[in-house]
Amino acid sequence: MRVSYLLAILSVILGLVSCDSGSTAGPPNVLFVVVDTLRADAVLKSRENVPVMPKLTAFARESVYFTNAVTPSSWTRPAMASVFTSLDVDVHGVIFSSRRDGDTTTTDLLPASLRTIATELKEKGYKTFGVQTNGNLSADIGFNRDFDSYFYSVDAPANTITDAALNAIKDATSPYFLYVHYIDPHAPYNPPKQYESVFGGRSPLSEGDKKAADDSLEYLKDKVYDVLRIQDVRKFSAISPQGREELKRRYDEDCRFTDDELARLLASIKKSHPNTIIVIMSDHGEEFWEHGSMGHGTTMYAEQVDVPLMFNAPGLSPAVNAETVSTLDVVPTIFKLLGYSPSPNWQGRDLFDPNRKLSEEFAFGRSQGPDSRFGVDCEMVQQGKWKLVHDLKHGITELFDTELDPEEKQNRIGAEPDIAKKLGAALDERNALNSQHPLRQRTNSAPVDNELMQDLKAIGYN
Repeated sequence: MRVSYLLAILSVILGLVSCDSGSTAGPPNVLFVVVDTLRADAVLKSRENVPVMPKLTAFARESVYFTNAVTPSSWTRPAMASVFTSLDVDVHGVIFSSRRDGDTTTTDLLPASLRTIATELKEKGYKTFGVQTNGNLSADIGFNRDFDSYFYSVDAPANTITDAALNAIKDATSPYFLYVHYIDPHAPYNPPKQYESVFGGRSPLSEGDKKAADDSLEYLKDKVYDVLRIQDVRKFSAISPQGREELKRRYDEDCRFTDDELARLLASIKKSHPNTIIVIMSDHGEEFWEHGSMGHGTTMYAEQVDVPLMFNAPGLSPAVNAETVSTLDVVPTIFKLLGYSPSPNWQGRDLFDPNRKLSEEFAFGRSQGPDSRFGVDCEMVQQGKWKLVHDLKHGITELFDTELDPEEKQNRIGAEPDIAKKLGAALDERNALNSQHPLRQRTNSAPVDNELMQDLKAIGYN
């Protein structure tokens, strides 16, 4: 194991040294792509025998593809704060988009004292570029910190984001770090018109179903608010199975649009900047009624926390890894591929470390929902096929065998008390360590100004 790992890393280093960006060999660039709201199962999915994301599937075959990656939180802001800092949610303290106290609404900021991947790479001489679309990651929140340029356009379509990304690096001298964040799979599900027939004909819809599909963001919010019991009367009627399928189809069409535009970005960078480490992942998934609701940020079940994760670099041999891993490990892995030592304060670790036994390790997650009104508070721990979900609000603990029950519907806690005890102890230990972590932050919130509020409303927040 150790020998094979060392040979693999040596091949990456030699591959990176032998390639160049433009005409000059040097340190590799890093392209870090996040596809917002992309479920893990969307990558290899087909609809009507038509692949949903054929180009990303092809890229996965050229990469190290982690098929069982989970996110540290089930919605964007805490999840990406965890990825950027390699710290658990309870350590960095970024919890809510809307923290409500009477008539006052504040929003949680990325603490200025925390070092992000942009901070670290900028200090090592990298040019840092960000191109993103989600109001939860705007400059107002602090996610632009230590980027030389940070293009931001709320809910911008994938073609705009690809154009902006290529424009950002057109005059860049290596090495550079380019972070690109696509948002099209996120509600509202509004694929470009030319993608409406990519999966063939569609079933006719009732008036109510069509209203829900055409106003998918408001329908999703209405459904979530009803499930969480924070509104008295629903604005939309319940939709039929055909209506549900229409919403899923539009999500798939958005994924296909993203697939085409992401492929355009990858093709250009591979041609012009072959000396590049490429990482592709999602911040979280999306629920479509698997546990009675829609959207994300409200549970720690598979549909909301399982995400794709891929690493691609010159000299890195393609492989499929089915062990449970966390996107908390992304930044430490990038650093090891670059030949840098990870920070001792990071909670993630290099995914290619030969001393790691991934099958024996634990992945953790926590969500309190994007809005403090939701009353959500859930946490999870997963080791291999076993996953423990703890709903702190309702005092419910569930244990799932994710191999036999991938949809996480059958609670095995009564049948497997020893496994539940082991996972529960691991979660308790992690929480205790987080409470004493040297970088643990007191949550820093600020009032939401009107411009940010409108940006957040555009994607269903506030």
